[in-house]
Amino acid sequence: MASAPVPRNQHYVPKFLLKNFADDGTKTLFVFDKQKGIHFPKAPKKVAAEDYFYEFPGEPTGDVEAELSRVESKTAPVIKKLIATKAVSALTTSERQILAEFVALQIVRVPYSRSIFEQVGNILNKKFGMPLPTPEELKARNIENLSSSADLTKVILEKHWMVYENYSGIKFYLSDNPVVCFNINPSNGRGRGFGSEGAFIYCPISSNYCLGFICAKTAAWVINRAARAEFGIRHRPIHSIPVAISEGFSQLASFASALTRRFQRVPKEDQTHINFLQVGNSSRYIFSSDENFEFVRQSLKEEPKLISPPMLSYL
Repeated sequence: MASAPVPRNQHYVPKFLLKNFADDGTKTLFVFDKQKGIHFPKAPKKVAAEDYFYEFPGEPTGDVEAELSRVESKTAPVIKKLIATKAVSALTTSERQILAEFVALQIVRVPYSRSIFEQVGNILNKKFGMPLPTPEELKARNIENLSSSADLTKVILEKHWMVYENYSGIKFYLSDNPVVCFNINPSNGRGRGFGSEGAFIYCPISSNYCLGFICAKTAAWVINRAARAEFGIRHRPIHSIPVAISEGFSQLASFASALTRRFQRVPKEDQTHINFLQVGNSSRYIFSSDENFEFVRQSLKEEPKLISPPMLSYL
């Protein structure tokens, strides 16, 4: 019996996830191209993909594509369940493992991950005269690096998981590099890794929902700090509490409550921040169910360096 042909159109962001960002009525996805400064409608099956992205010239096997498809098939119903319940607590241990593996793989399977090897190769060439890696070598290193996702899976599982819901009417963006990291306390360009202290990881899962993986130490500190502050305020006369302290406690308590519930309806400023991370960390394309990309255009106008793919700033 002849084996099935190797798929030519190979996605680095899965179709099932892209469909969650398509217009509900037309099932169309709107795409913004940072390099050309234009946007256009496309079907999810025609974006975030390249011909034989995981194959080598003359010897396509389909092995990587098949394994990624297996992971995606297991993950799609878990994300559907998470959107329906809005509750991390609704996930079983097995489902959390599946989702963590998916997010970890998504970090390393995209073009940006491949560009990291290219940037390192350029630096080694300039400093030490080492040969520049060929496109085939970059692809080989990237595919080999998929195995490193096991370490990233552990990092994801150790985080404090959250579900964020669109509350401001602004839709969540997705990009060609959808899993992004923001560190609240980076140190001299270091400490920016997904597992570093203070790292907040965001992975949008639909136009209205985003997964958050918060540094567990930071989450515990916020919850504990809020509890101590509440005890102190409760034992002081209300007229003796300065307005600034009262407002600061209110914000801290709100965040601590969201962390405890593992769910937050994000206000406009937080949603804008998450979308900005998608814009800044994308290699080229941003996806949305809404064709209004004014926020993207304004962000690129204010920070033109974001038009190019992210650079390794600490090597």
